[in-house]
Amino acid sequence: MRRLPAVLALLLAIPAAVEARHPLRVGVTLNPYFSWVANVGGSAVTVVPVIPPGADPHSYQPRPEDLVALASLDAVVVNGLGHDAFLEPMLKATGQEGLARLQPGRGVPLLPGASGGANSHSFLSVLAASQQIEALATELARLDPEDATLFEENARVYTRRLRHLLAGALARLEGLDLSAVRIATVHDGYAYLFSDLGLNVQAVVQPRHGLEPSAQQLADTIARIKAAHVNVLFTEMGLDRRYLDPIERETGCRIFRLTHMAGGDDSKDRFERDTKANLDAIVAGVTAAAGRRP
Repeated sequence: MRRLPAVLALLLAIPAAVEARHPLRVGVTLNPYFSWVANVGGSAVTVVPVIPPGADPHSYQPRPEDLVALASLDAVVVNGLGHDAFLEPMLKATGQEGLARLQPGRGVPLLPGASGGANSHSFLSVLAASQQIEALATELARLDPEDATLFEENARVYTRRLRHLLAGALARLEGLDLSAVRIATVHDGYAYLFSDLGLNVQAVVQPRHGLEPSAQQLADTIARIKAAHVNVLFTEMGLDRRYLDPIERETGCRIFRLTHMAGGDDSKDRFERDTKANLDAIVAGVTAAAGRRP
């Protein structure tokens, strides 16, 4: 790990772990988990991002100050499927191997990833997220039994709002002729959200996250879209128009943007905002591909 001597020097000043505080201090490795813990924990929990706002978990390199922050935690919420692989070396460097890991996604049915193995993005699904939020409430209650009722009620209210968003999207898709809709995405994680809506993804044209395609890769993407007879492509928020314009021009498919919620701000309402934006974009794209105005 980089700058290890400086890190160790900082850690010498950190006191040994103490009994769980109130409010609990719960670390999170991904943006959605910040929203989940903030909503479920309420005033009984302080949420502590393990990585700084705006950092990409796929390429994150720990800083000394990030390691120091781990010493204050009572528990940390983890994905546990490789999405936050940076965490274990951090815990080892700080002597926090015994820190409680809350893994609400354990037991959630997983889709296969486009590059093999399990798809780690189950948090993008409203239904899977709701299941994980309820599991998180149970795990927090084990750490803080006095607030178990608060956690349970907060989780109930929160998941009801999320499911309401999904119900609204399903209602807007009702009656559409989906037989001609052929969907491609640039990220395999979105398959979870499409599954919530009863939609199939015919092609994933950029299975590795964050890559800017070369000219040859762009040509291959266009060929794959044509081969799959795709008429609507869901791409990442940050993908440049200079890559999208040739796809649109050469394939004739409509292009809409989604977010996979990695990086950016941490806030209590972000997961709801991003989920609503994703659902709205999917409804608009599918409706356009089905031949009706959204």
